Amino acid sequence: MPLRQEELLEHRIITPILLSLSLLLIALPSRAQDARAVARLAPSASQLSLAAGEQVPFTVQALDLSGAIVDVPLRITGPRNAVSIENGMVQGLQPGEYEIVVTVVVPADTGLEPLSLRVPV
Repeated sequence: MPLRQEELLEHRIITPILLSLSLLLIALPSRAQDARAVARLAPSASQLSLAAGEQVPFTVQALDLSGAIVDVPLRITGPRNAVSIENGMVQGLQPGEYEIVVTVVVPADTGLEPLSLRVPV
């Protein structure tokens, strides 16, 4: 028996939308749980020293209590006119002493205090 117009609309449009929203809502608490699992941030270097124009590799891993890597988004920033941070590389732009700040990105509505780390440059 062919589907009526309303049934067709429900099966082809509404059901996939509801499934997508359900999956999104399930994923949000997961990100918060991942952020809660982070016990510390481990930078590839505890301090960087570079001249203006020089580039050095720099990465940070989020670790749980057992030392296992936790896959969470990290925000890595520095003074924009002093250092450039892109694709795992830090480039010195101006002479001076600065800091790179690394912060675990947490969902806004969780109330979690984001873990952060400062690395002197």
